[in-house]
Amino acid sequence: MSPLTINPAQTGNMDGQWRFSGNHRNQWRTIGKPFNTTAIGYDRNFYLYNEQLSGGLVYLFDETGGSNLKMHKIALSGAYHKTYDIHKFHIGFQPTYVHKAYDLSGTSFPSQYDRNTGQFNANLPNGDPFLSDQVNYFDFNAGIAYGIDLNKFRPEVGVAVFHLNKPNESFFGTDYQVPMRTTFTLRADIDIMNNISLLPNIMYMEHGKASEILYGTNVLFHLKENQMEATGVYGGVLLRDGFNRNTDAAVIIVGMRFPNLDIGFNYDLNISELKTSTDLRGAFELSVIYTSPSMLLKKTAIPCDRY
Repeated sequence: MSPLTINPAQTGNMDGQWRFSGNHRNQWRTIGKPFNTTAIGYDRNFYLYNEQLSGGLVYLFDETGGSNLKMHKIALSGAYHKTYDIHKFHIGFQPTYVHKAYDLSGTSFPSQYDRNTGQFNANLPNGDPFLSDQVNYFDFNAGIAYGIDLNKFRPEVGVAVFHLNKPNESFFGTDYQVPMRTTFTLRADIDIMNNISLLPNIMYMEHGKASEILYGTNVLFHLKENQMEATGVYGGVLLRDGFNRNTDAAVIIVGMRFPNLDIGFNYDLNISELKTSTDLRGAFELSVIYTSPSMLLKKTAIPCDRY
């Protein structure tokens, strides 16, 4: 439910004129200062000579635990969409400005251990040759996606590559290039009954020597007319692991849909070896997507008697 941070090709890939998305995640509160991530995105569609173009803006904030490492990202998203019969192709790009900074107040290093007092002394040098406490750089992402509408089966596959320009983000004045991160996604909307749909998802990411896979499904129950005007409720489970190395979490998902609004909540049950410290409590995340109605006229057929 954060389309602009998963693949730039998802910019404008919706049945609507414009879309607002908001996500907030809080992780590992039980073992110290939590990790916090917030993403806010806006994208809309434009039509030029019957060609679908899309533009958007996404802001991402991330705060990493006790070291107070904070990251701010502002990205412009653009995409082009082309439909051929039941096939739809998407290509997108995302120039990004990144600001990272840290605050070491309240932290301690091995060299700050004072053997005379048996305590850490923040006034002692930390022994790390930081040249600056902040760094700024330009980043660039791109992606493609393909979907097909087979009536009751609507799959979509996507590939995105982040940090294509391999920016330097070193705090030490040296050359440390961020390795490219590749993301592969596969999702589908499968109608199995008149009022029930399956929403399976797979996401695989590879960044340097690290890799991760997230897989599972939601079940969507379509609702009849009701006072809340809700169109559906859904729930499901996703599993996240380091690709056959370390099963990290089981993600429990619940949500509700309205004509133009999708509200979701998920909670990570930590099932790795870290569970002895977290007592299974990993992270919670709240997601909201609002999509305005499409201004594009639908194709209509007017019956006409023949004589």
